[in-house]
Amino acid sequence: MRVVYLDTLFFLNFLTDYLLLLLTARVGGRYPKRSRLAAGAAVGAVFAVLLYFPPAPVAVGWLLRGVTCAGVVLTAFSGEAKSSWPRLCGIFLLLTVGLAGIVLGILLLGGAGVSLQNGVPYINISWTVLLASFIAIYGLSGWVLGKGRGSTARRTHEIQAQLGGKTTGFRVLEDSGNLLRDPISGRKVIVVQASVLEPMFGGELGPLLQKEGDLELQLSQLRQRCGAAFWLIPARTVAQNCMLLAFHPEKLLVDGAASEEYLLGVTAQQLEIGGDCRGLIGV
Repeated sequence: MRVVYLDTLFFLNFLTDYLLLLLTARVGGRYPKRSRLAAGAAVGAVFAVLLYFPPAPVAVGWLLRGVTCAGVVLTAFSGEAKSSWPRLCGIFLLLTVGLAGIVLGILLLGGAGVSLQNGVPYINISWTVLLASFIAIYGLSGWVLGKGRGSTARRTHEIQAQLGGKTTGFRVLEDSGNLLRDPISGRKVIVVQASVLEPMFGGELGPLLQKEGDLELQLSQLRQRCGAAFWLIPARTVAQNCMLLAFHPEKLLVDGAASEEYLLGVTAQQLEIGGDCRGLIGV
């Protein structure tokens, strides 16, 4: 007869879910508060204890486990846009399956006592080994993701741009996933919503961007009516490849310091960043 300790079952799943949520946040480019991640992990741990008893058919057990994963993600990322929830749930599930397979394989090879019931794992290990394993995996994930990339801290920068004597200011979110560069000059590209730049263009930019038709004609109209040299650069998003409108303002300040390192890339779409940020800047 196998003896299952509820405290070990709870904290094993809490620590595992917390680590998975950290990785999900990084892969998904989200920056929730650590308290939200802890709340999501706690939800997962509570449901793990409830689902472990009594035994259920395999299909039912895994279905309940899937519902639990959704609950964990929605709790941890409740402050994010609802449209991003399905993607985050998918990332969390993939990471769960991948990490669980690796860990269980190592433990089975090492002869550790492992049981899986209703999709919930239980490992008969000591608290010392449990905490040491979590610290080791957490450190390894930080090393793999690179310095600072495993953090969910929200880093922002203040941008000021000037063109034709007109100035506009806005806040951008630092995103290590923004690797966009101008293929000719090699400058990094700050992706920003067109609506934020309208003070420099007198309300002309947004309507012109939303027009459909010949790209060369649109660029010509933009240059004539907005007084800036625009060009197109190739960009890749999660959903598709596209062409992004770019230009170099007469003056660009990043956190109060003049910078020649960046261009501005303009999108007519609403960026789902959250908070008061209106653009994305690479690291």
